[in-house]
Amino acid sequence: MYGLVAIPVALAFRYTEFGKLFLIWEVVAVILGMIVASFYYKEHFTVYRAAALIMALAALYFSYK
Repeated sequence: MYGLVAIPVALAFRYTEFGKLFLIWEVVAVILGMIVASFYYKEHFTVYRAAALIMALAALYFSYK
């Protein structure tokens, strides 16, 4: 399963540069990690997680501005 994730990333490298793709990858990982932690492991959505979510989305926003 982990290896299958490399396929879309390898294909995405054809269309975008490494820096932007890495940033998108990290933002998606943070968001998915929060979703899994909240729903699967029943962890509470804290102020720190909200701050991490806001900063991840802000990084994505400012990288394309």
